[in-house]
Amino acid sequence: SGAGENFGSIFLREVRYLEKELLYKSAEKSLANKDYFKAAEELSKLYVEYGEKNFRINYLLFISFKNLNEHERAVETAEECLENYIRDNCKFSQYLSEKILSGGMIQALQLKKQLEPYMKEPEQKYFSQEISEAFEKFLEGNGKTFQKVNKRFAHCGSLDVHEQSDAVKEACCLDENSYVKSAKRACSDEYLHPMICGSILSELKKLGYSEKIQCFCPLSNEVCDVIPSKLCEIDESVLYMSMKKRLEEDLTIPFDLKARYLDEIKIKLMMIWPQMQEFNETSGEVLYSEFIGKRVSKRSEWFEKQLKVLEK
Repeated sequence: SGAGENFGSIFLREVRYLEKELLYKSAEKSLANKDYFKAAEELSKLYVEYGEKNFRINYLLFISFKNLNEHERAVETAEECLENYIRDNCKFSQYLSEKILSGGMIQALQLKKQLEPYMKEPEQKYFSQEISEAFEKFLEGNGKTFQKVNKRFAHCGSLDVHEQSDAVKEACCLDENSYVKSAKRACSDEYLHPMICGSILSELKKLGYSEKIQCFCPLSNEVCDVIPSKLCEIDESVLYMSMKKRLEEDLTIPFDLKARYLDEIKIKLMMIWPQMQEFNETSGEVLYSEFIGKRVSKRSEWFEKQLKVLEK
């Protein structure tokens, strides 16, 4: 019976292999006939049901979604094998275009910025031109949406915290100049949630924005100057590292709760990102005690209130 079972499993494997080959040939034919809907169905089946998650199938599926103007699905597909797209200028250009058409202009610019040290000058010019053309195409079909999103982003402090978060996500469709201009206005608004302000600063930092912008700093209750590109990453900062060390050594906190406390520390530091460098060893120790609930003060109550607003 062992031999029978072995034969049965070999037979099933052969059948499955033939099914995959037939499905792939059919998908190739559908693409050749520009029947992108059918090609997407067939390739999705290969990719998901048959587990053929290789770059060959991924790229053909990406092309199918691209030609169906299903920009978000094209981007999601490409991002599963993004390194392969980055290695090929033509495919990377196609990915950037789809990213922009799906409303991700800011992420496209950030990725290009990240890769620029590895690009030759002609490549940089080529991708800048491709990004510019894709953005013009995006504006052709989304001109009114663009204006609405830009205005909502600039004035997002007037919204509730979840709408603020949505406005910041939507703003990723803007070009760099519009994004920066509206981000400056949003960050100077005292009604913008400090966590949302931190999120905007993070996007500006990834863009490499190196000019001063004014941020409302809730701890001092005043507007201060910030250069986003010079902000230290939270988890690389001296304050975060010292708090992490204190938490690891803190025997009063159960081990299984330490990861949650560390997440909270990071969120709370994000709220005061522009002012983090103002804390020294002593004031950092006081802040740690407030963050983990060992010390109650007006400041600790303010942090808890901000967290509760986010959790609603």
